[in-house]
Amino acid sequence: MKNFNNNVDRFIFVNEKEFNVTNSTYSDFKKYNYYLSNINQVVMFSDVTKNRLWCASKGEDRFDIYTRDSLRLLGSYIGPYHYDVEYVVGEAGGDLPLVVRDGLYSGYEAAVITDNYVYLLLGNQKYKSEIPKSDVISDKSEIYKLSWEGKLLCRYILDRYVYAFSMDSQEKYFYCTVDENRQLDPKFVRYEL
Repeated sequence: MKNFNNNVDRFIFVNEKEFNVTNSTYSDFKKYNYYLSNINQVVMFSDVTKNRLWCASKGEDRFDIYTRDSLRLLGSYIGPYHYDVEYVVGEAGGDLPLVVRDGLYSGYEAAVITDNYVYLLLGNQKYKSEIPKSDVISDKSEIYKLSWEGKLLCRYILDRYVYAFSMDSQEKYFYCTVDENRQLDPKFVRYEL
């Protein structure tokens, strides 16, 4: 990513009332050297009473915790695998070179929050663009139970790739959505904690 650095912070937070699409990164092309396509998605959630805002990356195994009121970065957490995400210049993106991620990296897919804990689902799946999607390098998905301050409390290793999950109100079961053999036929699995 260093080759495509526009000297912009990792996440840019903009007040919804102040956002103007004509001043977006792509529209204001003279300000930047490259245009990064919208692939750096995050799972974002917050808690008012704890003054925390979490941004968990869907493209790598990393999450950042901010103060909710001032957006001050409290900590960045990388791992457990730290995917080596690579970027390449893709097809022409208008006036700017279009930078895209090379392959798929399935980082934090979803989150479930309670008053006391944060549960993050790590998809744990990756492939490079030259590998057919049918040959996905896939490990078992994992769910992490963390404190709101980011301390790891428990690690659940599932028996397959999972891309969505929820939890019952008593925090006894995970309900997960799986897509076996990369088919478009989702199945639902329940895991007991």
